[in-house]
Amino acid sequence: MYQPWLPYAIGMFLGLLPPRLFYSGTQWRHATLVDATTTGHLSGSGRHHTTNGNSKWWKLPLFWIDPIRGFTAAHLVASGLYRLPGETTEQFLVILVAIAFSSFVILAVQMEFGHQRSKDLLAPVAFIFGYITGIHPGSELMGGSVAVIGLLAFFGSRSLTMGYIASAMVACVFGYKTLGLGMSLGMFALTAGAPVPYAFLRRARLVVPVRR
Repeated sequence: MYQPWLPYAIGMFLGLLPPRLFYSGTQWRHATLVDATTTGHLSGSGRHHTTNGNSKWWKLPLFWIDPIRGFTAAHLVASGLYRLPGETTEQFLVILVAIAFSSFVILAVQMEFGHQRSKDLLAPVAFIFGYITGIHPGSELMGGSVAVIGLLAFFGSRSLTMGYIASAMVACVFGYKTLGLGMSLGMFALTAGAPVPYAFLRRARLVVPVRR
C-alpha cells in the first residue's frame, strides 16, 4: 500500500539538510549580490578570478546541487501531502496549511544555516527556484517559468530583495492562470518571495557565498 508519509519524510529530509554541507572547502565568504557582481565573483571577470582558476562561482556545489535538491524536496513534500484524504474543503485547506508550514520550516533552515554572521541570512536563490518549480506537481512549467524570470530579475536589479519581490509578482501573474485566485496562489507567491519578509523580521541582510 502506498504510504503518503514516505515521500513527505524524504522531501523534508532533503529540505532540512544544512546548505553548508554543499560548500567546497573553507575559502568562501558571504557578500550582498551587489558586491558579488561588482567585484566579478559571479561573472568570473574579477582580479581574483584571473589569479585563481578555482574561483569560478559554479565550482561551489551549492549552486548546482540546490536547484535539484529544492525541486525534489518540494515535489516529494507536496506529492505526499496532496495524496492525503482531501474530499472536503476543510481537509484541502489543512493540506495547504501543512504544505505552507513545511515550506516555511525548510526555507528557514536554508537561510539560517548557511551564513557566517548573526546579522546575515543566506539567500537560497538556487534552492528556492528549484523549490517553486516542484511545489505544484503537474505545474512544473509554470514554476520553471517563474524561476527563469526571477533569476533574470536578480541579475537585472543586482538586488536580492528586488529579485525576490519581482519573483513573487511574477508568481502571482503566472500562478493566477494555473491556480486561480485563492490560497494556493497566495502560498505560491509567498514562497517565491519568502526570504524578504523573513529577513525583515530577523532584521538581517541577505547574502550569497563567494570565493575569498
